[in-house]
Amino acid sequence: MNQPPLDLLLQKISNKYSLVVKTAKRARKIAEGEIIKDENGQLLKGKPVTLALYEIAYKRPYPLENGNHKGKRG
Repeated sequence: MNQPPLDLLLQKISNKYSLVVKTAKRARKIAEGEIIKDENGQLLKGKPVTLALYEIAYKRPYPLENGNHKGKRG
């Protein structure tokens, strides 16, 4: 895992165990079909854990790169 950095995540949630639990719960909701949209209303696709970690680190959905989704989910 290189994005988002672990140091940044640990600033948000100081305990690694709590970080893992929160990430797993959020990733499970995403994997079960919860719809995630960016600021422009576009549906985001990616690996559930990556999306969950990004939301924890930056308090917003995973960004798009050049108008394309970074990963595929499915």
